[in-house]
Amino acid sequence: MPPVAAAHGAVENSAYGDAPSATRGESTVPATAVSSHRAAPLANGLAPKSRPTLNSPADTFTPVDRTLIPTGELRPVAGTPFDFRTPTAIGARIGQDDEQLKFGGGYDHNWVINKPLGQLGLMARVYDPASGRVMEVLSTEPGLQFYSGNFLDGKNIGKGGWAYKFRNGFCMEPQHYPNSPNQPNFPSVVLKPGQVYHNTILYRFSVQK
Repeated sequence: MPPVAAAHGAVENSAYGDAPSATRGESTVPATAVSSHRAAPLANGLAPKSRPTLNSPADTFTPVDRTLIPTGELRPVAGTPFDFRTPTAIGARIGQDDEQLKFGGGYDHNWVINKPLGQLGLMARVYDPASGRVMEVLSTEPGLQFYSGNFLDGKNIGKGGWAYKFRNGFCMEPQHYPNSPNQPNFPSVVLKPGQVYHNTILYRFSVQK
């Protein structure tokens, strides 16, 4: 078993994960990047006119097949429901007649973030106009999986006894692109002998008045 180390913590107005760091004794492919989930409870779900808004600096995303596996294509977000380059209500286009949204039952896709590989940068900014809460996601990872709670059914109980029902929450998961080992045009996740894999994820919170 190769050594793996992970550090998690909190600083003022932020939560971070610095993980994993791994040195492998043989060539291997990490199955997944360590991802942190931050679910924001939404009493009204993600109805078309409901809060919150999402802004993400991604010109492309990785479309999926019917089994939600990325096909290898990098598709421009322009003119699609996946364009959040300007702040847009998450629920504004989630019900559109779009094949990708139908495959996922909503958003369950990887966005290709506009930044150099390995550089810590902003991946997403979520703003709740009702409360003024802001969550910013930063990471050294190249992709961001955005999941809009399409399979929540009330069985997951959160803080204060909150039962997460259909689209009552969402997740922002920095990562390498899913299916990377099978897609040579995706950033490599192969770790050679003696190499170290390292990534940083930062969730930053504030209030916008």
